[in-house]
Amino acid sequence: MSSHLDHLNPIVVRELRGGLRSRRRNALLTFSLLGTGGLFSLIYATVNQIASASTNTIGAGGFLFPLIIGIEMALVCLIIPAQAAGAFAGERERHTLDLLLISPQSPWSLVAGKFVASTGYLALVLVAMLPIASFAFLLGGIGLRELLLAVILLAGTLALFASISLWISTLFRATRPATAASYTVVGLLTLGLPAIPVVSAPLVATLRSSVHLLTIRPIVLIGEVVVSTNPWIVAGVTMSQFQSGGNLWTVSLPILVLGNTIVTLPAPWLIFLGISTLGTALFLGLATHRVAQLVKWH
Repeated sequence: MSSHLDHLNPIVVRELRGGLRSRRRNALLTFSLLGTGGLFSLIYATVNQIASASTNTIGAGGFLFPLIIGIEMALVCLIIPAQAAGAFAGERERHTLDLLLISPQSPWSLVAGKFVASTGYLALVLVAMLPIASFAFLLGGIGLRELLLAVILLAGTLALFASISLWISTLFRATRPATAASYTVVGLLTLGLPAIPVVSAPLVATLRSSVHLLTIRPIVLIGEVVVSTNPWIVAGVTMSQFQSGGNLWTVSLPILVLGNTIVTLPAPWLIFLGISTLGTALFLGLATHRVAQLVKWH
């Protein structure tokens, strides 16, 4: 077993070994599974009772599945900033960053190792919760397409927020300010930016007489991109689109200021996938550049 681990990134091996031996992390995994399973059982009993009264049990999973995915999204947003923000800031606090920087590992290897170590444990928690989500698949109301989409959204959210927090960790000398900054950025992405289109909607409505399709389409597309930074909105819109038999790749939106003219745009999950992929690559690159600067200084 040790011979196989020797070929892995030593940062990953060290972090995962220490993390899996942590009682706090094992307790988090246990309580996450117990809490989600208990909530699922309670809601399933309620839904089953209502469905039995109406002699229609089809589609119960369509209500339970989004709930479970929402809980997993919340775990990602709450846990990953704290996990990744201490990657390099914590090394500085423990005065072990110098030893890390003078190691034979390249800056990219250090960043990649910390990234995998930060996301590895939470990925384990999410994978452990998948059987509970898959049980909703057996109840009806959702299909394999919804299950795969949920996995894509969870992986994209995890990678994006972890890379952002990891980059922030390279900028601070202590864990607490790095964690606070990470939660602030995650909060702006999930709550702040999506609120901009809602606030600006009345302003667009006042331009009813001067707008036309050529000018409103880019505005609507920008608004969709901004809203798509929120994984809950993306998941909710896409699930409802699937349940109504909509297209997988596009979404049609009625524009009130143009007399309910229909505008066809890319599906929100595609935009979110692009944002998470490009954002993860960008922030991992910034973190690698920052670590390379620290290596030169030492």
